[in-house]
Amino acid sequence: TGAHPKCWSADGTQILFWTDQNGKPQIVLSKVETYPARLVLSDENADLSFPRLAPGGKQLLYEARLADRSIELRVTDLTTQATRIVFKTAPNYSPDYHLLPAWSPDAARIAFNDKPAGNSEIFVINSDGSSLQNLTDDPMLDANPIFSPDGGEIIFVRDFYGQSKLYRMNTDGSNLRRLTEKEGFEWNGAFSPDGSFLAFASDRQQTDSRGLDIFLLD
Repeated sequence: TGAHPKCWSADGTQILFWTDQNGKPQIVLSKVETYPARLVLSDENADLSFPRLAPGGKQLLYEARLADRSIELRVTDLTTQATRIVFKTAPNYSPDYHLLPAWSPDAARIAFNDKPAGNSEIFVINSDGSSLQNLTDDPMLDANPIFSPDGGEIIFVRDFYGQSKLYRMNTDGSNLRRLTEKEGFEWNGAFSPDGSFLAFASDRQQTDSRGLDIFLLD
């Protein structure tokens, strides 16, 4: 017990804390096993971000931002290092815009957002780069899609001038509706592994505070 902020040594190999393990409180300096980060992928000609492991953990989906400010969705096989480009945007995307890709549960499809006509919409594409589909067409900003664990639906965020709401739809874009009818900002949906709960961020406890809490939706 008794580990506090600033208890680490400068090089991160030791930690200072107090313990009553032997029945008498005392101060201990303990060595710590460190695990340095291991480089997985790099590209001299692109900035890589937003990694998403495929179900099974053998493929990595990610964004690659190029010098012309276009964005590629790439998939790399982590065993062979073979890489394929699944999707590529037009150039001159703003640095703060991301495609936010997500795997389907069977790794056969990828959902993401893009703005080819200037407004952000939800798209689905096969993981081999075929059969691109535009699922939404709305003047509001649509972003941050995720698949339901059964692969039958997509949850995403629709932004109403800074007031984001969670929506759901079938994977062909049909049956579009609000996820809840509650007031407040909603963002960043994430399913539990068994699909019985959806966690998301919201300010519905205090809509005027600009602070977010985590909610679980059955």
